[in-house]
Amino acid sequence: MSVSGTIPAEKTGVTLPPDISILQAFAQISATVLDLDDLLTTALDILAHTFNFDLLAVVLVDDRHNDLQLKAYRSPHPVGLLETLYPAIVEAVDNGRVVRREDCPTNHPPPERLSGLVVPLTIGRLVIGALLVADSRLTHFSVHDEQLLSIFASQVTVAITIAQLYKKNREQQQQALTRQQIASHLQQLVTIINATLDLDDVLNLILEHIAVVIPYHSALLFLLEGRSLTVTAAAGAARDFTGYTIDLNLEPFYHQILAQQYPTILHDIARNRPRPLRSPPFLRDVHAWIGAPLVSKNKIIGLLSLHHTEPGYFDDADPELVHTFANQAAIGIDNAQLYQREQQKVRQFQTVAKIGRQVTEIREVQRLLDVVVERLHDDLGYEFVSIFLYQPKTESLHLRAASDIPAEKLQSMQIAISLEEKGVIASAGRNEETILVNDVTAFEGYITGPGRQDVRSEMAIPLMSQQNLLGVLDMQSTRLHAFLPDDLTLAQTVADQLAVAIGNAQMFEQRDQRLAELIAFSQIAMAIAAPSNLDRTLASVLERVKALYQVEGTSLMLLDGDALHFKMAVGLPPEMLEPFSIPLGEGIAGRVARDGKPIRIDDVT
Repeated sequence: MSVSGTIPAEKTGVTLPPDISILQAFAQISATVLDLDDLLTTALDILAHTFNFDLLAVVLVDDRHNDLQLKAYRSPHPVGLLETLYPAIVEAVDNGRVVRREDCPTNHPPPERLSGLVVPLTIGRLVIGALLVADSRLTHFSVHDEQLLSIFASQVTVAITIAQLYKKNREQQQQALTRQQIASHLQQLVTIINATLDLDDVLNLILEHIAVVIPYHSALLFLLEGRSLTVTAAAGAARDFTGYTIDLNLEPFYHQILAQQYPTILHDIARNRPRPLRSPPFLRDVHAWIGAPLVSKNKIIGLLSLHHTEPGYFDDADPELVHTFANQAAIGIDNAQLYQREQQKVRQFQTVAKIGRQVTEIREVQRLLDVVVERLHDDLGYEFVSIFLYQPKTESLHLRAASDIPAEKLQSMQIAISLEEKGVIASAGRNEETILVNDVTAFEGYITGPGRQDVRSEMAIPLMSQQNLLGVLDMQSTRLHAFLPDDLTLAQTVADQLAVAIGNAQMFEQRDQRLAELIAFSQIAMAIAAPSNLDRTLASVLERVKALYQVEGTSLMLLDGDALHFKMAVGLPPEMLEPFSIPLGEGIAGRVARDGKPIRIDDVT
């Protein structure tokens, strides 16, 4: 080789310059260049400027993935040409020695043939990579070539080590700065959370502040309710999924995350989805995913999940950051939930007191039932509230008031439940015991009410007065494990108040009915005592009987011999007023006349 670095075509070996100018040049430059990529590019530039090789490359060992990575490449030919010498590179790295390949046919001509020299980059016995030199015009490299390039590779190795130490130091400094920023955001989060006790505000602030520390494409905050996770706050592309519920019995993947109480990271959930994990709609287009349990006072209260559409977006340091953030967030959520529960208790006590005042003033049973249903549904937010009254003669419970059925429609529906049925309401009435079912699918023989196919929890409390069943107060929810011990206490208190009020209202209604009967009987007696016209007197009596018992019509039949003959009627349609006779003992009227005893039939069908 000439001093200018050109390679005569007729030579079969390289004659490197006798001086060590390239070593001096690289030593000077490497002392000022600390960026690894710039450093390796400079090394290849120096070799290319001095020796006109066809191909120069540096590969380094990637410890994390246990493979080789091309870090610098200089050649007029495509990088695919490296495939020809790749086995030599692997051999040099594995064995820690120089490997030659002379006059090899290439996989991607031109050039047709190639000779290469691979020098390992070593620190003691540790191989960190390799320097590759190759040319199409050579058949072999001389011993002197190998010696000089080995010395140059040693310089490159030292420079790489220094650059990596510099990079590591910079990363440590950046990590320290990041930790300071995280500590600052955590302090801000704690300050803000302590300043507000509104649960919705706390949840939204958590998602807002974690986005500063770990930017995301979308995020969800689940709260744990029994065996279900419910999305209570959402941000980014997932904001439309508030209220979405995950049943832990059907999603063991989420149950595993909560049980380990430490974040889980998935670098590409779309390609490497864990076997137990299904595909909820909020994971559509999501690749990178982190899920962090929310734990406060050793109690799991929920889950924070961060999502991104870019595979591998979250790195291995992010779970620890999310874990630290989630711990602080859980404390704020727990405090807000405690405050919310206390506020709910206050509202419950106020509503119970309000119900107590109202029921003592109401004398009508139906109005009483409507008021209690309204207070429980409107003031306390219970989804479905129903009250059934017991009919001893038929041993059945009749629906008299419901929060989701208008009163006029309810009368026409005539919903009744036999005490012999297996449902929650019938069981509570039959056993005269409160029944709380926080997962109706686990209740044997559960019966779904009309329009309540989505109900998941139910609570039925018998209405008892002096050990007598008056009815059942029933409350239902579309959420699993919706009813807490406080709800049961409140419902029992309201049921006790309602039972006393129903007893009182029924007593007043019976008194009013008895008084109305006495007045009607008195009027009937007066009409009979002073008859001016028999037909007019009988019609007056029938009118008073009709009004007294609030029926649609009344009729009178007179006995003559062995038959009853129609006399007159009030309130009946004209087609029913045609004269007719009934033999004694036949039909209801004939039996009453024969036996001389009244008969009551509630359903003539």
